[in-house]
Amino acid sequence: MSIEELLNEGKSLRDTIAETAQPEDTIRSFKIYHSTNEAHYDLWLIKCQEYLSRNTTPDFSRAFSAIASEDISPSNHDKMLSYLTAASQIRNEKTEIDAIREAEEAYKRYCEEFGNNPAISKRLFVEWHTKTVAYLYRLLGEGNGDYKMFKSIDVNQSAEELNKLFWAINSDYNLMLIKASSVESNRLMAPSIKEAQIEELPVGEPVKSEIFISYSHKDAKYKDMLVPHLKVYAQQSNANFWDDTMIGHGEWKKQIEEALKRSNIAILLISDHFLSSDFIINNELPTILQKAESEGTTIVAIVVRPCLFFKSVLSKYQTENPPEQPLSSMSENDIDQLFVKMLSGL
Repeated sequence: MSIEELLNEGKSLRDTIAETAQPEDTIRSFKIYHSTNEAHYDLWLIKCQEYLSRNTTPDFSRAFSAIASEDISPSNHDKMLSYLTAASQIRNEKTEIDAIREAEEAYKRYCEEFGNNPAISKRLFVEWHTKTVAYLYRLLGEGNGDYKMFKSIDVNQSAEELNKLFWAINSDYNLMLIKASSVESNRLMAPSIKEAQIEELPVGEPVKSEIFISYSHKDAKYKDMLVPHLKVYAQQSNANFWDDTMIGHGEWKKQIEEALKRSNIAILLISDHFLSSDFIINNELPTILQKAESEGTTIVAIVVRPCLFFKSVLSKYQTENPPEQPLSSMSENDIDQLFVKMLSGL
């Protein structure tokens, strides 16, 4: 089974995760979940671990297995999906390196076995050089010394001069590929979601869900569509929610800061307006991301308009809807269904 098939299967299995009813005389600070299709879920976990053990590093595979051994929950499942996404990117990176190596071997083989046509030799060198430069640029950036050195090679030299240069830099070139690959692997294998560490509280002291809504006023219509669902959720659960329409008399900025500090769930309505808002980027997001890292605050990311989500600081978080299918492209009924599904998983 391919990594894409495992990812798709995992996304569909997320819908089978449901909250387990708690005994009436028990109040806990956390929810317990199960899969409504436990046999299918367990088989999927086995297939994932088998794939990762064959196609990734031992540390990567062990990290996934550690999550898989924990209790089922939406956040744990999203974390496993993040690891599978990283594994698919690692596979794509390996494919890119393979293409570079094939171009390198084609050039070496021609020079060693034939080498009597300078035009062909030069064309093969340029193909290898172009692929390598693109790879180094993507991973290391234009300011990197290795990238600059390799890009500065003058491919307009004669075929003979290029061949001499190829063998002169071969060791340095191989070192560059190893370093670049290491940078990419370390980035991809970094855990993208931190699981909250929650302790059971005594009966009668449940933890209240404090929800903070972060949005741009230009996207207020989507916030207004979400609020009725939140009101129902707050009535049925031990929850409060807050947005900036609730600011009262007094210092407005301080009220936002206090609401942020109280929150243990942050719903982000992401758009180009959201990502370009100086107030959100400089005042709200730093606190939200810091609390997610240190306190386990849950981040619920919803893309409401087309935007450069994948280039933002939030790109490592799983979104409730595919970024290429923002709320602006959905019907009101589909948006309502998404909100219901999202709140059911909190």
